[in-house]
Amino acid sequence: MPPEVVAVAEQRAVYAQVRELVSIAPKLAFEKTALLRDPLLRSRLRKAAYIALAARAPEDAAKLLPSVADEKWLGAVHFAAALDVAWHTVRQQPDLSKRLLVASAARWPDAALRARAQYIDLPYGREIFDAAARAAPEPPTFERRASQLLLAPPAGLSGAEKLTLAAMARTDVEIDRAVALARGVDLKDPSLLAMPPGTLRAALALLPEPDVPDALAARAMEGIDAAEDPVLETARAAAFLRKPVPGLPSPYLGELLRAHIGGRGDQFDTAALFVDGVNTQRYIFHDDVDGAESFASFLAAYADWRVERNDSSVKISSPRNGARRIEIFANVPGRALTMTTPPQVIVHRGHDHHIEATLPLLDAGARLIYLGSCRGMQNVEDVVMRSPNAAVIATRAIGATAVNDAFLKALNVKLLSGEPLRWDAVWDSMRPKLGEHFAGYVPPHRNHAAVFFEAWLRHALAAR
Repeated sequence: MPPEVVAVAEQRAVYAQVRELVSIAPKLAFEKTALLRDPLLRSRLRKAAYIALAARAPEDAAKLLPSVADEKWLGAVHFAAALDVAWHTVRQQPDLSKRLLVASAARWPDAALRARAQYIDLPYGREIFDAAARAAPEPPTFERRASQLLLAPPAGLSGAEKLTLAAMARTDVEIDRAVALARGVDLKDPSLLAMPPGTLRAALALLPEPDVPDALAARAMEGIDAAEDPVLETARAAAFLRKPVPGLPSPYLGELLRAHIGGRGDQFDTAALFVDGVNTQRYIFHDDVDGAESFASFLAAYADWRVERNDSSVKISSPRNGARRIEIFANVPGRALTMTTPPQVIVHRGHDHHIEATLPLLDAGARLIYLGSCRGMQNVEDVVMRSPNAAVIATRAIGATAVNDAFLKALNVKLLSGEPLRWDAVWDSMRPKLGEHFAGYVPPHRNHAAVFFEAWLRHALAAR
């Protein structure tokens, strides 16, 4: 086996192991990040492991504080956890404790201001308070009113104010409204050039195929290299950048982004989805009200196919069309499904907070993954890592049951036909039928963030 193949396999195994350990053994995960050769990859996982460790074992996190004190992401440790860590370092390492608490206070000002009594008597307590006070918005502010504004934005907001609100959206409803709000902004408005680049990137990444003027795109590129997470910020840029502009990040993130601007062609090789004429699909449902409703709707969509059901799962078989047949395996919500045949298609259904339970079920051999949950686009990195050869369909905003069932059934009928599949044609045919929520769904060849993450991970895991 060539050395470069060995290197990729080795690093991929280390990366996968560290990611799994972050949630169950963060200290071990932190230690194992030293085995990762790519500096950006190593830093991103050190951040995840340290934040988890600070929340679960602050004394252990305190011992590691000297090794992370200069990281850009230090302030990402929540202020409550930062206080717990500082408790173990305040006497022996007061300068490090101060650095941690000031950085965290600036990132989590509301939490820091509420906890004033716990630190104000420290020699540097006033500096912590001042950092929080400077960062805290004055009421009423966009951040404090974001939920109401996104539900019913007042008239007269400027384009910059609309994009600022859009970038603040967090919940499913807010993001759905934010996308609609951002669509109404004239991207040629010169006042947008005064927006903070990070806010601008987050807002533009919500828009499907935006026509971003060169000057605005260049403004959005500013500061990526100095960002807390340059990889994530570059992936956001990939979502809206259509051609190279000044300010692309460097050194190699810019080269990767430049090489992959525009994504892939829209033709999809459906032959890769069939093994001996059979396409095997796995649908994953979760145990809550939404999961039960989605499961019932899914079964109804395939009433004209053969359905075999037991207490824990269903198997749905299509009529044979020439040499092609589709077999769908799905778990009953709340029950486990063990599959003996690797699926070529994997479908995640239900709320986005269930994605952590779905991710371990993704197969490296999958060729098409469908994220039917709200905000599936935020999970593309995790999906690409586990299924690097898969095309990814996801949504920027609301994932709707009616859209998911109608789209997936129509796609399966198309797969059975054996006709060439072009994603643009599929989207054009489905758009008039599926309503406003379908506008947020992103076809694989236009999932530019997924294309970028695939290129970056391939590069990072080949580091020697």
